Amino acid sequence: MRKGEFVDAHDPAIRRKMAQTLAQVIDLTKSVPDDVQALSQEVMFHKHALWPTPRPAIFDFETTDAGAKWIDDIAREAKRTNPSSIGSIVVGHGDWNCNNLAFKDGELGVAYDWDSLTLDSELVILGNAAGSFTFNRHLEGPRAPKPDEVRLFIEEYEVSRETSFSVRERMAAAMAATYCMAYLARIEHKIDPEGNLFFGVGGFREVLYAYGDEYLHLYSN
Repeated sequence: MRKGEFVDAHDPAIRRKMAQTLAQVIDLTKSVPDDVQALSQEVMFHKHALWPTPRPAIFDFETTDAGAKWIDDIAREAKRTNPSSIGSIVVGHGDWNCNNLAFKDGELGVAYDWDSLTLDSELVILGNAAGSFTFNRHLEGPRAPKPDEVRLFIEEYEVSRETSFSVRERMAAAMAATYCMAYLARIEHKIDPEGNLFFGVGGFREVLYAYGDEYLHLYSN
């Protein structure tokens, strides 16, 4: 029996449900022993290279550096505070977006891609979701969230969590979201360095180009 349909997460009700269920997933695994916490690899925010080790080759960005400096600059600024160093280490789904979730009657029916289960700061897992939750290959329409959608996802997650974040923690989640969006923009640039496919359709490069500074300063004021 089919467990649901792929839906548009630009719908506020779907966004809210995604934030709530991510909080539930993380709550189920929140007691991570110290020896397990030590295994955290900080996959997105390792200390040296700007981008993670490329696996597979589609994530090797060096061959398409031309024209991508502005994306790298945004990623570098977002990474500067090292969000993985802020907040508690938890187990969570590292690819929590509508490409991997199916809904039925407004409720989450099934989540796919559990090989994306990861150990990292709660704020990085939240930020990855907030920066990519609208991504969906199954439907037409804009793939990337606008700044207000990122902020609302973070805040709706916070309500579901039932414990408030500090301003520093909110900023770390926003930086993780911005870095995630820059990473996806860099993938788009790798696939389409001439910019023929993803501009005009709400791709990550398009929205990052339009709102890059706003993403970087969601909680600065």
